[in-house]
Amino acid sequence: MPYDRRLAERIRTAVADEPAVVEKEMVDPDETDALVALSGVALFEMGGRSMRGWLSVDEEQLTTPATLASWVERGISFARSLPTKA
Repeated sequence: MPYDRRLAERIRTAVADEPAVVEKEMVDPDETDALVALSGVALFEMGGRSMRGWLSVDEEQLTTPATLASWVERGISFARSLPTKA
């Protein structure tokens, strides 16, 4: 799946008011199995390899602000759970 610039911009807009948000491309690896069981979600593959925590979500699953917000919030929640980097 090619990089979707429009989707990236929608996500950036959704997190614009979040303090100290840094763009990353992963979710909690412990949630991977449950998330790939959802319709339209698969492990993201890069160079023939897939990694837990990296997902590909079909565009059809992100058509409304509410569905996009659900995925954005999942990522923000995971990021908040990580220790602060010095």
